[in-house]
Amino acid sequence: MAKEVMNTREAAEYIGVLYSYMRAIRSQGPREGKMTPPPVHYIDIKSQKTALYLKEELDEWLRRLPKKYALEVEPEQKPEDVSYER
Repeated sequence: MAKEVMNTREAAEYIGVLYSYMRAIRSQGPREGKMTPPPVHYIDIKSQKTALYLKEELDEWLRRLPKKYALEVEPEQKPEDVSYER
């Protein structure tokens, strides 16, 4: 069961992307033609900003992803659909 509040590493694992990718899309912010980063909240802990993600917001972000960015597993190809010719 996922936590209600997650750090970047936990949120990346929850939505199925690499930690480095999660950091990259967060730091780039919204850009035309690119995946919009999920909502993030920052808190200051000992003069250092920490990024936190809410499970509820991540779930809503995943539901709203355009189809071209949807994080779904591709259906497996049937053996007859695979060509072994070069």
